Amino acid sequence: DGVEGGGDGAGDEEEDESNLDPAARLALQNRRIEAARAAARLLESSENAGRDPCLFSKRTSFDIRMDQIEDKPWDRPPNPSNPSGGGGDVTEYFNYGMDEHDWAEYAEGQLAIRQELTDAARQKRPPDPGIVPVVPRAPRQQGERVAVARRDG
Repeated sequence: DGVEGGGDGAGDEEEDESNLDPAARLALQNRRIEAARAAARLLESSENAGRDPCLFSKRTSFDIRMDQIEDKPWDRPPNPSNPSGGGGDVTEYFNYGMDEHDWAEYAEGQLAIRQELTDAARQKRPPDPGIVPVVPRAPRQQGERVAVARRDG
């Protein structure tokens, strides 16, 4: 069948790996890890093929682009024949009195804050107060009373 040694060659690779120096063995392991990651990305991509991008796995509500949604149920007129649904009621889709535009503004601000906190932590610096509204609190001082049981006698 044109394959020397028969089989799939996996055994040959293991023999070859035992003869490698540590640096080459590490490089081989790194290539295998990267190949496994690529396979996982390919699998996730194939699982998501044809699906609404808003529903992809590992996504949050901050990833939803309201401007890319064609059918917005909260914009539909109310359906009197179906009081349990049918659109029109923005409170079924957004909380805290927000609408689509309020949510987009809030989400943009939250993403900026999260990015600044991540960057500040990586750079080992305090977050920019212009982005992250930090209000430092004075530390609480414990009073003289301590919650420890007394033993009399």
